[in-house]
Amino acid sequence: MNLITALVILHIVAAATWFGGPLSLASGLKRALGGDRRTFELATAGAVRQATVAAIGAAVTMLTGLGLIFTVYGGFKGLPTRFHMALGLVIIGAALAFGAVRPTCTRLAAAAASPAFTADSVRSAVKRLSMFIGIGHTLWLAALVLMYVRA
Repeated sequence: MNLITALVILHIVAAATWFGGPLSLASGLKRALGGDRRTFELATAGAVRQATVAAIGAAVTMLTGLGLIFTVYGGFKGLPTRFHMALGLVIIGAALAFGAVRPTCTRLAAAAASPAFTADSVRSAVKRLSMFIGIGHTLWLAALVLMYVRA
């Protein structure tokens, strides 16, 4: 197996991890809101792990993509425009994963551990988290289309 093949495989696995990591994250938190504080606390612990895995997947996707850019195309100069656009979307998606999804999960976990926890106090944050995850999935899909559809 050569370097390019290894990078492509790692790139695809990381992208799948980025997409799949948070798939049930928000719905699990929404279901847990119907239970007691301990149920929500356990759900947020799982959500933090899922968000961390997704963020790592986003970072590895971006890094392996950069590795492929330099090994296959010799740098940015020979790169097709659609790959430039896809890289921009992946950078935004990785920033979203690290800057919004994971921190929101961490704040929800802290709120669940608080003695003053109520379901109503975190409901809007869970909705916002759902929005961030949806935006991340949209960016992922757009990047995928840009990389594999030739104009």
